[in-house]
Amino acid sequence: MIAVLGLLTLLGCGGSRLVERPLDGVGVISVPARAKPVNAGEAYDEDPARLYFRFTHEYGLASWGSGMAYRQILQVSLLAPNATAADYKRWPPRFSPLYSKLARERTLQLGAATLEISAGRYGQNALDEPAHIYLYWDPTRRLQIAWHVVDDDISPEEALEMVARMAASFRMNTDPRAKFTEMGGREAAEKMRAAGAVALARDTLAKAGFGAAAPGKPVFARGVYVEWMQDPEPRFQLVKPLGLLRMTGGQAPVPRLLDADGNRRELRGSVGWRTQVDGAWVSDNRDNAYLPLPGIEGELAKLQPDDATALYYFATTVRAEQADEETIAAMGRFFDELPEIERAWQQGSLVSGERLPLPQAKVSRMKEENERFCFGIDLETGTSHLDSQRRRLCAAARRALPDVRAGRFDVVDAHLRAIDPDIQAAVMLGALYTQALREAVEGGERESRPEYVTALHARALRWRQSAYPEPHTAFEADDYAAGRAADREQLAAILAS
Repeated sequence: MIAVLGLLTLLGCGGSRLVERPLDGVGVISVPARAKPVNAGEAYDEDPARLYFRFTHEYGLASWGSGMAYRQILQVSLLAPNATAADYKRWPPRFSPLYSKLARERTLQLGAATLEISAGRYGQNALDEPAHIYLYWDPTRRLQIAWHVVDDDISPEEALEMVARMAASFRMNTDPRAKFTEMGGREAAEKMRAAGAVALARDTLAKAGFGAAAPGKPVFARGVYVEWMQDPEPRFQLVKPLGLLRMTGGQAPVPRLLDADGNRRELRGSVGWRTQVDGAWVSDNRDNAYLPLPGIEGELAKLQPDDATALYYFATTVRAEQADEETIAAMGRFFDELPEIERAWQQGSLVSGERLPLPQAKVSRMKEENERFCFGIDLETGTSHLDSQRRRLCAAARRALPDVRAGRFDVVDAHLRAIDPDIQAAVMLGALYTQALREAVEGGERESRPEYVTALHARALRWRQSAYPEPHTAFEADDYAAGRAADREQLAAILAS
């Protein structure tokens, strides 16, 4: 028996034994025998800077807990031809072993290659094991090796020698340059898509009268607060204060919206509440949804001076870069779901208790101060005379909406042109008819009221084409001509949507 064990050790059957593994048609590398391929050995390609391969050695049942514990995590990366120095030095995706007190031990320069060695305590679940991370990279071979290994699985002395052997065994058989090109194009396309989604979100908010929403500076319009957040990712949030509930001790009642069968209604948005807990104001919900953004939270505080109340609100948050176009255009279906929520609040079926009205005076003042856009037209240009004129035109345009719906366009035009017979009336009329056209098309009136939709398009086009001054230079003439062309294209697109 002793002779057999000695022979196995001599042949390298212990923890330091390496076995050759294929790298999904790219090449081969020898890795520790105990580290088994993940994902059937196929490459991961979500990082445009690399194709990488994962190998792991699990602890097994004894260490099960909140996440799988690993004696070894090995990731081999083939970097893209245009990978940067920073790409080589950073850990690859999915390589995130849970350490405490991880610290750099030393860095070795091995010709063109570099090996960084860090030591710490591996703490996944209930473990507290001494372990090391070895990060090796060689730009001349476009190779990176990231290796977490627990010391009692492979000693630091053995591991150091094994990293060198693994790196020496790497052989690239096929350079997947076409794959890297496709991955790079995918990243560029995703950036374009995300940028387009953000632009659509901003445009949607502007058309709805919320265009001035900014981080920490919500807009209040249509009875709703809207705030934009840029970091850590672009998103916008809509919040409708529902009302106050008198607290009689204990916790605020959890809102419940049920369907006809008594089951919980699933909504895109969520109903939250704001109460004082241990001397501090706290917002909460039961949907694991976003809490009110800072600016909106500040405005809600103004509506709740009494700490013996709970303020309930309906909120929807849309992550602009991740949401699809339909969700963005519908503002997360907020205004589709809101009537049902308001009805449940008013009927007392959302929460039970003594409901109190919101301080309407404060809400009204906030609306006057923050409602900046009217049919997408900026009412706060910084020029007092122009802003005053636009606000009067806005008020007249809103009063004229029933006449627009009735097709009495000449009456509408006369009302606004009585305030300003020049360009500003044309600007507001063009915006008013454009929004009416958009709503008519979305409402299916292209089929049910085709003559009305055609007349709306003609009226919108007429006033938008008239909303340009006389050019005084060739540059202005070209600029105005381009603007008119863009107007025609936008209206045609609305009509065809």
